Amino acid sequence: MSKDIRLETTRVPVYALDGSTKEEVEVQIPKADPLRDDLILRAWIIAQANSAQPQGRSPEAGRGVSAISWNTGRGMSRVPRMISGRAAFISSAKGGHLAHPPRAEEITRRKMNKKERALANLHALAASFDLEAVKSRNHLIPEKMTSLPIVVDEKIEDIDKTTEAYTVLGNLGLSQDVERAKDGRKVKSGRGKMRGRGKRSPRSLLLVVSAKEAKLRRAAKNMVGVEVKTPEELGIPFLAPGGKPGRLIVWSRPALERAEQKWLKSQ
Repeated sequence: MSKDIRLETTRVPVYALDGSTKEEVEVQIPKADPLRDDLILRAWIIAQANSAQPQGRSPEAGRGVSAISWNTGRGMSRVPRMISGRAAFISSAKGGHLAHPPRAEEITRRKMNKKERALANLHALAASFDLEAVKSRNHLIPEKMTSLPIVVDEKIEDIDKTTEAYTVLGNLGLSQDVERAKDGRKVKSGRGKMRGRGKRSPRSLLLVVSAKEAKLRRAAKNMVGVEVKTPEELGIPFLAPGGKPGRLIVWSRPALERAEQKWLKSQ
């Protein structure tokens, strides 16, 4: 583990599904001093670049037409023309080929050292345990929660109804953050509205569960801005959306225990 990352032992409350404090447990969480915002942003940019779908053009696109130049003596430009006289084939003509089209064989992936990426993840996790960093992302945290992380009883993983999940978040005082994301949805301008990406939604809670088969995934599917991941799936796109650290995370108790074992192994 890097010198600017350390594990700090702290006692955190474990909340029941009704919002009451069930017990307190002692956990070791990563702390960063100083927080590497630049490293987190670079890891996010690389992750975004590598998530883009490669594209290219057919070599024959725009060229499948019988058109030749009529040469001089007609008082017309010497561009390739069809029998009808309409210009074709060249990039400046309607339906012609692109001048410099994207190539499918172009290498667009960007690399990042494994240890550097792991360090960026630890810094992003450390920011999620910092109350001020989380508030700087405009997350709404109830006044009764004066410290992070937010740990909930393992029964939350068995919730399979959206209404039940929303009720539990309301008992914890976190439903206001989901409403913030819902009210912040914006209709984007441009052609994206026709292509299945017409709205932009702020990010809300990140729920961390211990298994991919957790029923909570289905329950939180229709909540705006809410995502459900396991400790193994946590990465910069989820811990620091937009490259800004401080995501509000709700942990189930077994998920936090598994994540704690990963942090201990990284020392």
